[in-house]
Amino acid sequence: MSQMVTKITYEDLQKLKELEKKSTQVVAWYAEHGGQVRGPFNRWFNVTEVADEHKKYCGSAADDARYAAAAMNYLPKLIERIEQLEEQLAVEKVLLGDDNE
Repeated sequence: MSQMVTKITYEDLQKLKELEKKSTQVVAWYAEHGGQVRGPFNRWFNVTEVADEHKKYCGSAADDARYAAAAMNYLPKLIERIEQLEEQLAVEKVLLGDDNE
């Protein structure tokens, strides 16, 4: 199964930041113990099972729940790290005299 690699633009990063600001922090324990992603106030995301004939194409419900919880919880740090790397790259380009992009 191949995945398409997509470049994250500045606008994409801003959209992700806005989504993250509006989202509810999830509790990872539920993803680990039941295939559910849960935030406070009984907000749940249930990961459903697929028909048996499709299981060979999918991860387990528990793995998908853990993935969703991790994506939701780590997005703020990933955004922060991307911004740090962009700043670092801009400084390096100036220092190396390569600001032709």
